[in-house]
Amino acid sequence: SDTSHLVAVYISSLIFTLTWQFAQFVLLIQALVLFCLATVGLLDRDRVCRLLAVSLCVMVSVWYLQFYQAMVITSLIVSLVPTTILSLQSQADNLPRGVTKNIGLSAARIVIAVFITVCLNTILKVSMNQTADNHILNF
Repeated sequence: SDTSHLVAVYISSLIFTLTWQFAQFVLLIQALVLFCLATVGLLDRDRVCRLLAVSLCVMVSVWYLQFYQAMVITSLIVSLVPTTILSLQSQADNLPRGVTKNIGLSAARIVIAVFITVCLNTILKVSMNQTADNHILNF
């Protein structure tokens, strides 16, 4: 049943992302919220990791289906997902005791993950010679 739900999420996200050019930003916000909730322990980390992996598969599929468009593969969601999965899988099962210690550790993990995401995204954009305005045609 869990696999069928993941397939349904994949298909609906794929159709959503293929039909709307700004869908990657919605997936980015969704991934950030899922990551934050899993980091503080409100959601199951393994399930969140599976959902994030589905989002990455969607973006790679869209990249393929749109004939290897560089803007898709250099989007922030593609850089965020591997970082968040590694961060969540490296997190200890037992959260530290105390609200302030837990909030501090969670905030640090989130800030570090966002920093690594920005660095990874910059490396991808430089390696693919992608600038912010490459998608605007010059007349």
